[in-house]
Amino acid sequence: ELIEFADNEGTIGPIASAELARDFAEQQAVAEVHAMNIDNQCGDGAWFLRKYADWRRAFEAAADGGAVDFH
Repeated sequence: ELIEFADNEGTIGPIASAELARDFAEQQAVAEVHAMNIDNQCGDGAWFLRKYADWRRAFEAAADGGAVDFH
């Protein structure tokens, strides 16, 4: 859902948000490994994990009848 979505405008509703929240939760360990690789290559894996957590929280919140709005 996220890859096929334009990042400049639009809304992701609660159904897709619930699916994305689940995906972000399931991929948390992969994201942590990726962050370590970023640290080894160029340095800011912590920033990546903060952004990952922001997206995860947004979709978790929207999954309960909300939406993530891009503008």
